[in-house]
Amino acid sequence: MRGLAVAGIAVVLWLTTPAQAQVVFTGNTFFDYCSAREDSLSAGLCLGYIQGVLESSTSTCIIPGVTFGQLKDVVVRFLRTNPQNRHNQASLLVEEAIQEAWPCPR
Repeated sequence: MRGLAVAGIAVVLWLTTPAQAQVVFTGNTFFDYCSAREDSLSAGLCLGYIQGVLESSTSTCIIPGVTFGQLKDVVVRFLRTNPQNRHNQASLLVEEAIQEAWPCPR
C-alpha cells in the first residue's frame, strides 16, 4: 500500500511540473549521438531523429535531391559552430540548422 501511495505522489508531481521547464533531448545529447561512428546505433538515432523532425515540421523547405547524409552534415556543423545554443531543445536546433542551410523562398 505504501508503494502505491509513493507511486501516486510521483505521478502527481510529474503531471504538475511545467512542460516548458523540461528540455528532454538537448542539442548537447544530440550532438554526441550525431558525432558517433557511422556504424553505431547512435548514428542511426541521429538520422532517424532528423527525419522525424523534418516529417513533423512545417517550416523547412529542403530542395529535391538533398540526402540524409547532407542533412546530418549540416546539422552537425551547425551544432559544432554554435555550442552556446546546444543546451536548447534538439528539435528546434535541427530546424534552425536546416532553415539556415535551405531558407524557404519568400
